[in-house]
Amino acid sequence: MLKEVFKNIFLNEVTLPKNPLKALNCYIIKDTDRTLVIDSGFDHPETEELFFKGLEEIGAEIGKTDMFVTHLHADHSGLAAKFKAKYKGKVYCSETDTNYINSMHDVLYSQHFVPILNLMGINQGVDFFATHPGLVYCIKEKIETTLVKEGDQISIGNYNFEVVDVTGHTPGHLALYDKNSKIFFGGDHILNKITPNISFWHFKYGDILGTYLKNLDKIYNLDINIVFSAHRNIIENHKLRIDELKKHYTDRNLEVLNLLKQVEKASSVEIAAKMKWDYRANNFEEFPNNQKWFATGEALANLEHLRALGLADYEFIDGVAFYRAL
Repeated sequence: MLKEVFKNIFLNEVTLPKNPLKALNCYIIKDTDRTLVIDSGFDHPETEELFFKGLEEIGAEIGKTDMFVTHLHADHSGLAAKFKAKYKGKVYCSETDTNYINSMHDVLYSQHFVPILNLMGINQGVDFFATHPGLVYCIKEKIETTLVKEGDQISIGNYNFEVVDVTGHTPGHLALYDKNSKIFFGGDHILNKITPNISFWHFKYGDILGTYLKNLDKIYNLDINIVFSAHRNIIENHKLRIDELKKHYTDRNLEVLNLLKQVEKASSVEIAAKMKWDYRANNFEEFPNNQKWFATGEALANLEHLRALGLADYEFIDGVAFYRAL
């Protein structure tokens, strides 16, 4: 059931089955002539029913309805292809995340991440990703997107949104900001109650955690009254929440550095196994593979941030990156 959360802006909470996130906040902006929907949810029957039911309830019209995909993850992009096929509208997305989205349906996609598994110290192949929701519930065919980048404008009704680059959670994460209404659609960049997973993607993206923190600072200085986040609650004091997030990542870095100081050297999976996680399991080995992937990716992002700060370094042994404190 839709809920109006701002003038002509409606929240459609779509279920994410069997997932700790529980639901996606799908936002629909309705004007007399056009409709813009932000993110979609999984390509899962239960999610699909709620997503399209919301668009029907709002009166979205074929050829007059567009979508803005904040980032590549399947809980945001999973239904983009089905949306485009049905509504014939534009699907806005960054070039970087579009390339990831259009690779997910390929059976060979998982193989690209096997070297990263090895880098982390996880000695497993593509079967490691067999039940990963990002692959199980992603789009099943390539999609043509309308590429957007920082500074581009998307207007609907009285809203004139500026596209904002908030790289960090993914390499091409984008957000929308209307300075007149002082509202911000941030995807997973700033979340309430939970913290975004900032994970290692590839060395070519450099210090991804450092980039994320810089982009938090960028949003901190914007004149914002409301952040429409993609999960959990809407945020009405973005500066307070950003301060809390920055403290969380500072504490995480200190935790990882202290763990690193206790050993001569360690792989990212060895560090991840010793970190504190808010997940119900007796130990790290009981984590399902997708949670191990998220946790170890986050540990590796922290280790790379420490390396960028000059507090750690690494060496490669048989393809595994072993870090040591400096």
